[in-house]
Amino acid sequence: MRARSLLIAALLLAGCTSPGFEERGIARGDCGLFGADVYVCLQAATEGPSAFLIHQANREHGIPGSGCWTQGNVQRCVDIQVPEPRSSFTVAQRAELVVRGDARLVDASIGTLVEEHGRRRLRYVLELDLMNGSDRIAVRPGTYVLDVFGTWDQGDSAFYFGIRVVGRSE
Repeated sequence: MRARSLLIAALLLAGCTSPGFEERGIARGDCGLFGADVYVCLQAATEGPSAFLIHQANREHGIPGSGCWTQGNVQRCVDIQVPEPRSSFTVAQRAELVVRGDARLVDASIGTLVEEHGRRRLRYVLELDLMNGSDRIAVRPGTYVLDVFGTWDQGDSAFYFGIRVVGRSE
């Protein structure tokens, strides 16, 4: 997943272009609610990026993961183990996840948290296709981690959110 982000970024820097957010109908900068089931909003700031998940009237800040950020002449990089989310949103199976904000590229996957050799990692069960700005959370009911990776001109960062997916009738 992250390798795909790096490949896309390299292609863009090499002069190959893919549709930008505007061409794909993704609203940049605006994190308001406009009728989708779940929103993930990624925003840049001088001190670094942030992300939050919005579902109904609830808003949860993402747990920052590995990434690099440049501020002036200083670049700060962190490489951390996948954190265990402190809380989780309950979302319906097949809910629509919409990307908002000012990130240039966004990748998102859903996985389960596993521990191997003393380190936590995600076992991915679904890679979301966000080329049109949204995709469905099409996984079986259960507890998952939503892994969102954003890229800006200043750098990139992963963010993690706990989600609990329930069947439509629950």
